[in-house]
Amino acid sequence: MSLACLRRRLVPVAMRWQVRFAHGRATSGSGADPTAIDRLPCGAPRINVVLCNPQIGTNAGSFGRTCIGLGARLHLVKPLGFNIEDAAVRRAGLDYWEHVDLVVHDDWRAFRSFHSSVTHGDCVDGAVASLPSTASCFFTRHAETSLVNVGDFPTDQPIFLFFGAETFGFTDEIVADYQNEAWGMEVAFPIHQPSVVRCFNVATSASMALWHVYSQLASRCTLQPSSDGTQGTL
Repeated sequence: MSLACLRRRLVPVAMRWQVRFAHGRATSGSGADPTAIDRLPCGAPRINVVLCNPQIGTNAGSFGRTCIGLGARLHLVKPLGFNIEDAAVRRAGLDYWEHVDLVVHDDWRAFRSFHSSVTHGDCVDGAVASLPSTASCFFTRHAETSLVNVGDFPTDQPIFLFFGAETFGFTDEIVADYQNEAWGMEVAFPIHQPSVVRCFNVATSASMALWHVYSQLASRCTLQPSSDGTQGTL
């Protein structure tokens, strides 16, 4: 069978789908404005990934591309082990880095102030403590809860996925903060051979977590083929 013939057979099967979210509820539709899909009604991103004190610029650079593809906002919490203007960071993100929805915070306190303003603002009615634990997930190999057992991510509130530094994980300040105030949950990735593979690369972990949340949210939606053949996003 020729390549052209094979393509003709496969294209009708490989239909693209559009997912539309409206005010926290999924509704079927086609040709939706991506802004209305990846954003909450208040305009804030639906999914946020927070890299706390990342040390390796190429991890942030390559993961930035994933954030663009899935409509997530990337947060970098200083101190950083690299300069975000470094050429290596931009090369890792290929030509996409300038399009990353990026917020850089001076330190953890600055991020917490930002987080509080978001969770107490127009996006969420109520205190941080009233948010479901799945709204803030801290990824650590020491967690007892596996990611595969985490679901029910909120569709009407911003979701934050946190990752520590490549070399030392989360600082004591961060751990004490979320454990003492109980505003998040610790999550681990299942690892087939933990004696061989201690943990995953940060960029890999963040990508897996982001896709898990994305797919969980998408599974609640009615999927419709896009009228223009474009790929839908959340």
